[in-house]
Amino acid sequence: MGKKEKSKKKGKRKLTPAEKREKKRRQAMYETIFVNGKQKRVLRSPPGIDYSQIDDPIFFAQNEMWEELHAWEQRRDAALDLNCDEADGGIPF
Repeated sequence: MGKKEKSKKKGKRKLTPAEKREKKRRQAMYETIFVNGKQKRVLRSPPGIDYSQIDDPIFFAQNEMWEELHAWEQRRDAALDLNCDEADGGIPF
């Protein structure tokens, strides 16, 4: 037996610019999820929640956003103080 010849494999070919654009578009439009151990490509869901717009103390507490909860309480208390001063001449009850 002689020397074994090494088989030369071709490497992966590079994507053309058009293929790169198409790949990027597909990745932006779809996401890959696993269903029953198999990959499935599904449309991406709309963007997530913008946490800066939420003004709910229960949400802040559940998500441990203590600084935002404190700021919310201060805004609420300031608004209550203004309403009391204007409506009843300074009487809070």
